[in-house]
Amino acid sequence: MSSPSLPLVIAATRGDIPETIHHVSYVVVDADGVRASAGNIDSPVFGRSSTKPLQAVPLVTTGAAEAFGLDDRHLALACASHNGEDDHVELVSEWLQRIGCTESDLACGVMRPFQATRDRQLAAAGITPDQRHHMCSGKHAGFLTVAKHLGAPTSGYIGVDHPAQHAVRDAIATLTGADLEHQPMGIDGCGIPAFATSLVEFARGAWWFVPGGTDGPGDTETHSACQQIATAMMRHPHLVAGTDRLCTQAMLATPNQLAIKTGAAGVFFAAVRPADAPPFALALKAHDGSTIAAEVAVLHLLTEHGLTERGVSLREIDPALEARHVISNVAGRTVGARSVAR
Repeated sequence: MSSPSLPLVIAATRGDIPETIHHVSYVVVDADGVRASAGNIDSPVFGRSSTKPLQAVPLVTTGAAEAFGLDDRHLALACASHNGEDDHVELVSEWLQRIGCTESDLACGVMRPFQATRDRQLAAAGITPDQRHHMCSGKHAGFLTVAKHLGAPTSGYIGVDHPAQHAVRDAIATLTGADLEHQPMGIDGCGIPAFATSLVEFARGAWWFVPGGTDGPGDTETHSACQQIATAMMRHPHLVAGTDRLCTQAMLATPNQLAIKTGAAGVFFAAVRPADAPPFALALKAHDGSTIAAEVAVLHLLTEHGLTERGVSLREIDPALEARHVISNVAGRTVGARSVAR
């Protein structure tokens, strides 16, 4: 275990002084191992929803996706923390019908779309959200599909001892190399088991998903599944998140080069094959749980390690990504900024 180094610091300034400071630990890996890191990369952290691409692997490796005729759209939605927009909800509905389930089988619970704009749209239309609108409904549809394919009960599919969750645990252990028997375990916001890994282990797990990889880090079948999932995410960025979401915007801005997934409490996963630089993967954690600080950090690291052309930052490619660095008041006036301070 390495000694923690100084973390990356994200500062939000108002006027001429820093108003808030956020500490971010990160690991960048490539074919040779750890390329760069900062902060505490060895202590266990929960990857939260940024682990969804890893959790989707059994959907492919068990043969469940093929058995039920799922395509790239379903795989992308299995990785999603979505806005509950029409295309998200419609695809979940179609998926549930395909496997002989209904929204009542989804154990994620009912959640109003966390994006305020979408929530207001539903309210204006007189639509009461159900389980399909939950940001994790695609992931849960995937678990139900695995349960059906394995001949396991759909009831209780979120339990730690259910065959679907055993398959997820095994996949995460294989991809990250983590000894999950001796790592903390918790329950995620949608009710499923959450397995902690170190950031360096999580970054190694992300490396399996680097787009276009022909030299997988291990098992050929597992690597192929990871490639399918990364491709699905890049082909359908809107299904992975939605309107005005960083994951969607970043993948649209860098076609076929980036598979990226955010998680609650300031976590990110990214697998990257730049057009003009060596491939890499990364994992990061904003220790105060700030999502916006994590977004600023991941945009900085993606640029620093070559996702974009030399001299051009990712935030310059898309105004929506630049907006993450601007602090505005209610009237829309710029009153501050967020940036990397160290």
